[in-house]
Amino acid sequence: MNVVQDLECWLGLDEWWTCQHREYQEAVAYINNQEFMHAIEQLEGPVVARLFELAKANLMGTCYKLQKHISKAIMRQSAAVHAALDKYNLLAPKQGPPHPQLEY
Repeated sequence: MNVVQDLECWLGLDEWWTCQHREYQEAVAYINNQEFMHAIEQLEGPVVARLFELAKANLMGTCYKLQKHISKAIMRQSAAVHAALDKYNLLAPKQGPPHPQLEY
């Protein structure tokens, strides 16, 4: 515990943040925004990959085996999209202003 007190003294910290401090509220808002941005990035990857797979599935000259392989890949990506979308929808209402929830 002395290490913590020594560090606080060395940094010149004379009081701890509480929920009412402006800096605390800014830090919480920043963390919430970063989590939301991370959720958007996680959603973007599987959606783009699914679009590419769907485009490949509709190409002329795609043989039956390749179409089946692409179909299985699309099904696997569907689960990833659902998981990322659930995380996005969990964080969207907590943003200021609230973001719309998305459906799949």
